[in-house]
Amino acid sequence: MALISQFYGHTALDAAARTFSATFVSMTTLVEPVIAGAFAAWILDECLAPATLAGSLVILAGIGLALRDERLPRVTRTRSPLRSASDR
Repeated sequence: MALISQFYGHTALDAAARTFSATFVSMTTLVEPVIAGAFAAWILDECLAPATLAGSLVILAGIGLALRDERLPRVTRTRSPLRSASDR
């Protein structure tokens, strides 16, 4: 089970690295502990300590600061070579 999840995770990161910048991909991996804590509080009815909540806010603020100048890749439309001039 661990081998499959590792393979899936690395494949997803490799695919993301082809589309997004390295900064964007590495910063978004830092969201995992914040999401895990939120799911633990929601699904398992865990009580998060104030320090955990403060740490989550610091992580999210740091990610926001690091990514504020990042731009998402533009998706450009190209003309299909199969379209004729009369279809336009």
